[in-house]
Amino acid sequence: MPPKKRQLSQSDEEVKNTTTTTTTTTKTSPTEIFDGIIFCFSGTFSVTQGELIKKVENCGASTSKTCTAKVTHLVSTVDDFKKNGSAVSKALKSGIPIVTEGFITKSIEASKKLEEKDFSLSSSNDDDDEEEEEEEEEEEEVAKPARRTSKKPAAKKSEEEEEDKNKLTTRSTKKTKTGESETETKTTSEEFSSDLDDSSSESEDEKNHISVKIKGKAANDPHFPDSNFHVYDNGKDVYDATLNQTEISQNNNKFYIVQLLEADDGSSYSVWNRWGREGLKGQSARKDFGKGGLDQAITLFCSKFYEKTKNIFSNRANFKKVAGKYDMIELDYSTDSDPPKKNKEDGASKKVVEHKKECSLDDRVQELIKLIFDVKMMKRTMTEAKFDLKKMPLGKLSKNQITKGYLVLKQIEDVMAGKSGESLSTLSSRFYTIIPHAFGMSVPPVINTNQMLIEKMNMLQNLADIEIATTIIKDSETDESNILESHYAKLKTNIEPLDQQSEEYKNILLYIKNTYQGAKKPTIVNIFKIDRDGESDRYKTKKHLGNRKLLWHGSRLTNYVSIISQGLRIAPPEAPVSGYRFGKGVYFADCMSLSANYCRTSGSNDFCMLLGDVALGKTADLSRDTYMEKPQPNSHSTWALGTVEPNPKEIFTDAEGCVIPYGQMIPSPHKGVSCYEHQYVVYDVAQVHLKYLLQLKN
Repeated sequence: MPPKKRQLSQSDEEVKNTTTTTTTTTKTSPTEIFDGIIFCFSGTFSVTQGELIKKVENCGASTSKTCTAKVTHLVSTVDDFKKNGSAVSKALKSGIPIVTEGFITKSIEASKKLEEKDFSLSSSNDDDDEEEEEEEEEEEEVAKPARRTSKKPAAKKSEEEEEDKNKLTTRSTKKTKTGESETETKTTSEEFSSDLDDSSSESEDEKNHISVKIKGKAANDPHFPDSNFHVYDNGKDVYDATLNQTEISQNNNKFYIVQLLEADDGSSYSVWNRWGREGLKGQSARKDFGKGGLDQAITLFCSKFYEKTKNIFSNRANFKKVAGKYDMIELDYSTDSDPPKKNKEDGASKKVVEHKKECSLDDRVQELIKLIFDVKMMKRTMTEAKFDLKKMPLGKLSKNQITKGYLVLKQIEDVMAGKSGESLSTLSSRFYTIIPHAFGMSVPPVINTNQMLIEKMNMLQNLADIEIATTIIKDSETDESNILESHYAKLKTNIEPLDQQSEEYKNILLYIKNTYQGAKKPTIVNIFKIDRDGESDRYKTKKHLGNRKLLWHGSRLTNYVSIISQGLRIAPPEAPVSGYRFGKGVYFADCMSLSANYCRTSGSNDFCMLLGDVALGKTADLSRDTYMEKPQPNSHSTWALGTVEPNPKEIFTDAEGCVIPYGQMIPSPHKGVSCYEHQYVVYDVAQVHLKYLLQLKN
């Protein structure tokens, strides 16, 4: 039998009424949200201080023009906080909470006072100090073995030592904070490899494959664990920073990455940091914020950026490197697609474009496109040059950053020429800071020879050319046509295989046979006739100069997408002059093997060469290296005389009046000259009409 229902006493009724009132009243009266709070304002906000004062006073607060002892809350900005003005300084000394404008606006939206810690400008100081200590300890671990062996050559490491090198940061530093509004996790791991659009070289072990997520204007750091996030972009700022610092004297060669990421459904935000030795994964930290935590996440991101660089993120266009702090690597955000768009009905991301499988291109052209757009080949080339692909995705380094690299190389050249007294170690450190390099645990080498200088110049040229190739690759991702057809169309060049029975093909075959001086001649895969959009019309303006010759030009495979789509170009003004024996111009040869020397391959026997119709006009015939920025007086080009040459009696003039010097190589009448083979240099690209592209194999 169920128990009888007890009758409530008067006191029971009072308790019931009190409880009911307490549980149903979740919001504060708008006029009492900030009751008892005295605000002081310091900084420039999204609205005027007068408007903010009116808002808080309407919600029960009082305000003060100065930060006195009576003030309970200082409202400031990241920029103002970092300046550490009188108001901020007083608040810090007095323990007054320093919050962002979001504390006011979000509290009013919620109709209740929110937690100050969710909008604090100084809440992350302890974590920052701990992270800085970890970073310093890691650098000390790296520097110790380097310093011990700095006075003698390094011995060859055993396999066990090599393995240990890759696990530099396996020291356990996991730390987790949990709470209603934020969580933080720190991890360490070993070296990694990744593929295609990511920040690493080609993976030799598919188990270690790590993909980079590219949504919007920036790639997620490959080690951020959640795929349903993208780098936050408010239309003005992309909250992504890659920082670098190299100091050879201290064996420092480290990076720092900080990103603010937004969940694809807009439900939360994360600030992600990763730092360590170049070429290694390093350590990482993550702090998560709820849907209303964007302001605090931005504050933390900007605070971290300032802490590491002593520059204000919103003023990064005027970034100035501070001694002992990180430099900012300028990235190119122009080649990525728009941020992921959501379907209004189900919130799903826009479907990835599927390319047509059928390709209408000639099979031989298809193979050429595959060859010159091979991303793995581009990665091998940059890895050989020690460029840090594990951190810097292909094509993401900005043109301005590459220009900065050239300018430092120019300073190094001046020191080696005795024109400057700056330290080569300091300048080399600056170059490696601007252009990230992965040297493992080794001390970064000082750039102190002409050969090293030229290698770094070539590296920057390759980076610039790869940037053009990756731009085309990115543009093709949103093209529904066949991927090879899309790449081909963006080259803006007509490419047709030559008939092996044609006179053109046979003449080129003879040119190869007679002017390639190596022991084993390369195998011809295909010969293509090419016609770049607009180049023929441009050439008509210089064709009248006469003295036209079909000449060889060689370059690495990484450069061919750039050359075909943009044409041959002259080195930029900021580039050093080293390596340009007859000045900055476009170089050609009438000896195939000479040009073939510039076609170094990266782990492949494939290479390409060009034949161009060059209007030399009146040449300046030079027997010694002579630097110049333009042709010698009363000339249109330079003919650097060599000791051997194609037999001048064996030539062919085509129907358009271009001479093919395909004679057998014989001694020339020129003695005591500085070149072995003839070289031809033009200083105006309009004097060049590229006609043939040869696909070859060693």
